Amino acid sequence: MICRLLKFSLFCRIIIIFLQVVFNFCVPDHDADAFRLPHVPEEGFTNAAVSFLLSGFSHWDAQYFLHIALYGYTHENTLAFFPLFPLLLRKASSGISYVTPSVLSDLNLSILSGIVLNTILFVAATVFLYKLTHTVFHSEIIAYTSALLFSINPASIFFTALYSESLFSFFTFGGLWALESGKLVIALILLSLSAGVRSNGVLSAGFIIYCLLKQCVNSRAISSHKSSRRTLFLTFNILKIILYLILFSIPFIAYQTYCYFLYCTDILSEPEVPEVVWDFVTKNDLKIPSEPSKWCFWNIPLSYFYVQNRYWNVGFLEYFTPKQIPNFLLAFPVLFIIVFSGVKYLNKNWHELWHLGLLIRQFQDPTDVYSYLRSFPYFIHVLVLSLFSTFCIHIQVSTRMLCSSSPVLYWIAAMTLLPSDERARFKFLKEHLIRPGLAGDLQFMKNLFIKSSIWGRLIYCYFLSYLLVGTFLHVNFLPWT
Repeated sequence: MICRLLKFSLFCRIIIIFLQVVFNFCVPDHDADAFRLPHVPEEGFTNAAVSFLLSGFSHWDAQYFLHIALYGYTHENTLAFFPLFPLLLRKASSGISYVTPSVLSDLNLSILSGIVLNTILFVAATVFLYKLTHTVFHSEIIAYTSALLFSINPASIFFTALYSESLFSFFTFGGLWALESGKLVIALILLSLSAGVRSNGVLSAGFIIYCLLKQCVNSRAISSHKSSRRTLFLTFNILKIILYLILFSIPFIAYQTYCYFLYCTDILSEPEVPEVVWDFVTKNDLKIPSEPSKWCFWNIPLSYFYVQNRYWNVGFLEYFTPKQIPNFLLAFPVLFIIVFSGVKYLNKNWHELWHLGLLIRQFQDPTDVYSYLRSFPYFIHVLVLSLFSTFCIHIQVSTRMLCSSSPVLYWIAAMTLLPSDERARFKFLKEHLIRPGLAGDLQFMKNLFIKSSIWGRLIYCYFLSYLLVGTFLHVNFLPWT
């Protein structure tokens, strides 16, 4: 199954690359008021070919990631972009440069390297989502369908473009699978690294706390008649949770500390960059490391929140203006599906959630995501993200953030598309396995649509339409960021 899944996932990435080439060739780029990294264009056939074929993947935030990978954090507003993806991008470029020495410019080499890197990470994230779903629901067809739907998710363009979504999904889905499999240390490492990729990765700490609390609540020691033993056990587990949270916070704290040392002290020297970069910084009057900013003098000097508010107007209800209505409409489908499903889940399990799903029940129904207490922390996590993205950040980010941060959307879509009866699902999967390879997977996706309910078909159309429209908008510098 995993081998078939790898082929289908890779096929979808190739389709995205092909669509990018076609859309970028047929439609001229919109003259967007957006950051473009300073560089000196280099001539040559290979540079022209890479620029012509793949430049659509280097728009919007990709320009910041490329800038950081090439030059470092040269001015203050680049601090909003966490370092792990640019760092991997730089390492990948160095590796590929050994294969193509002096053939490509640094910029085009980074673009090519980023697409290769994100393709590999996306395929790996797809496998982790499959493993996570199989571990949670103990169902081959739910796991497989969820992974296939992830391959055509509404934010597909961002998983191939020079964005951090593929890396974030890799760490998040991998960490959640390790957590569900009882591999707590691996889960801690992977989920903490996700907080070094995107800021919302810090919310994954909730999964670790929840897992430790669940182990504590269901331990025999908690029901011990000896109060001294129970007190010792509870104290040990509280200290264990604190220790895990400290370890989890290391990547996030390390990056914020680096920002403080770079911009607020003389401990770190400014990065050495080409003259074209300093000319750009000077011309646009951008704040450089040698100029301490307001956040340097805060009691807790965190650059991220200051930069987001100062340069992107991020804050509670700051984005609720009439001109942002089109962006709210673009984000509405994913928010509606998740919030509606989350409310349905909480309403259906209201009488069972007095213990927050911490107590292990012997008999649960894993065939329905809405009746399964094990999915409680996932619904809470994605609902918090949905509310946060609606009220506190740029609303257009919500689709790619939710698609890369949580498996819930794919679980909902899979169970809406699949037959509700477990026996019918098994028959559906058996028919699929008869057909070999990629053709069988495409036929399976076709049958999903044909045999689904009206709600399943609407979700399916939403996935495919946003894959196409989103790719078109993004690669032409139109507002799909």
